[in-house]
Amino acid sequence: MQFLEYVPLVATAGIARIAFGLTKKPSELKRRGWCYAQGMITATAELECLTEKIIGCAIAVHREMGPGLLESVYRECLSIELSAANLRVESERRVQLQYRGQPIVSTLKVDLLVEGCVVVELKSVEQLHPIFLAQVITYLKLAQCPAGLLINFNATTLRAGLRRLDHPNLYKKKTPFLPPDVL
Repeated sequence: MQFLEYVPLVATAGIARIAFGLTKKPSELKRRGWCYAQGMITATAELECLTEKIIGCAIAVHREMGPGLLESVYRECLSIELSAANLRVESERRVQLQYRGQPIVSTLKVDLLVEGCVVVELKSVEQLHPIFLAQVITYLKLAQCPAGLLINFNATTLRAGLRRLDHPNLYKKKTPFLPPDVL
């Protein structure tokens, strides 16, 4: 099964032209099981399947290694497990950042990027703090990825330390522009 990455869109007269040859209206894409949002198209079913595979690999690592180790150990083990599951994984992927159109020297370092579209942020902490959720959402925006997983390996069961997050614009409804005098 091949996983699709998000594809940048070129919008012309309300039509989304998709890089792999299809031309559909956003409403038609949604009806066919695709997500359309601000420059991203993903097959939701395939994205869901991909995140479930990643979670399965993380559970296997947690069962084998147990809680209480350093984040770097879990990152290496999960990379091995994901590769064994025939998933393309990049460890500590650097993402070039820009501020107001200008490149900045500092880069964003994502723990794991799976199949080029799912950010995996690993933690080994007592409990997940809300700032960790905000961190993953920021990573999703800056890396332009549709989904992310926040995984805390320092939990008794991995499901207790797991959060899936979607890009904030993935399900955002488009509202037509109305001049102030119409409102």
